[in-house]
Amino acid sequence: MVGHSSNQIPPGQLLEFIPHKWPMRFVKEIHEASDQYVRSSVYFDASLPFYEGHFPTYPVTPGVLLTEAMAQAGILPMGIILYWQENQEQKTPAFVLTSDHVDYFLPVPPGSVLQVEAWQSYFRFGKLKGRVEMKNEAGDLVARGTIAGMLGNQEKKA
Repeated sequence: MVGHSSNQIPPGQLLEFIPHKWPMRFVKEIHEASDQYVRSSVYFDASLPFYEGHFPTYPVTPGVLLTEAMAQAGILPMGIILYWQENQEQKTPAFVLTSDHVDYFLPVPPGSVLQVEAWQSYFRFGKLKGRVEMKNEAGDLVARGTIAGMLGNQEKKA
């Protein structure tokens, strides 16, 4: 179940509110989401062009994109739920996300599906901070860290 003010929206429907689009959207599915915890999966399509040049003989997903995927699949859905709880409206808030500290443990080859779990550490005055872990299909830890962000109203530019 999603947070209390959005409890009729299934976690999968949260995907509609993630502003990223191909080729920068890595979230495949949101399995469970609340204002305290999110469990999602991400996918790194083997056709993404950066694989051609990022270690061409042994392509791996760049760490900065692993961090981006952890933010999209973990902290962003949690932030959307928190925004809805505070504003009582289901629209996409504006986000600025940053990593505080991320450690990488295993390479991620093209075509990988990874599981992401995030836990809220702090939320106050629009600032959200959470612990995030990413695991491969075998359940091995790929990356973990802390990601923080600020939420606010998104204004459309004409």
